[in-house]
Amino acid sequence: MNFDNLKNIYQFAEHFQKEEYWQNLFQHQSSNPLPITNSPSIKNSNIFPVCDMYQKNNYFYIDMELPGMDSNKIQVNLLDNNIIEVKGYYRSLQENCAYYLKERQNLQFIKQIALPNRVEERNLQFSYKNGIYTIYFRQN
Repeated sequence: MNFDNLKNIYQFAEHFQKEEYWQNLFQHQSSNPLPITNSPSIKNSNIFPVCDMYQKNNYFYIDMELPGMDSNKIQVNLLDNNIIEVKGYYRSLQENCAYYLKERQNLQFIKQIALPNRVEERNLQFSYKNGIYTIYFRQN
C-alpha cells in the first residue's frame, strides 16, 4: 500500500471520529442537513477491493476480496509498464426488500497494481474460491 492510500484511509477515518459529525447525524431537524465533506470515499479510491500480493514457489499471487461476485464478470488487463488492471461491478443490493442495515457498497471498481516483474498476458492464470479472486503467474 502506498503512502497516498494510507493518507486517504487516515483522513476517511479521522472524519468520522469528530464529535460534530455524530451530533449532526443524530439531529432530527430538517433544517440541519448532514454535513457535506471533501473526505475521500472508498468508492472513489484504489482501496477497493482490498488485496494482497506475494511470491511463493516461483509464482506471484494477487489475492482480492470479492465475495459473491461472478468470476466471469471480472476483467483483467495487462497494461504497459507492468501494471495489471482489474475491473468489475460489485453488487450487494438485494431487490424487493427493506434494509435495516446496509454497510456493503454497490460499486464499479478499477484497481491497478504495479507488478514487480514483466509478465506476458498469456501467462496469467486465475482462480476464485471462497470469495477470493486470485491472479497468479510464474516468475520469469
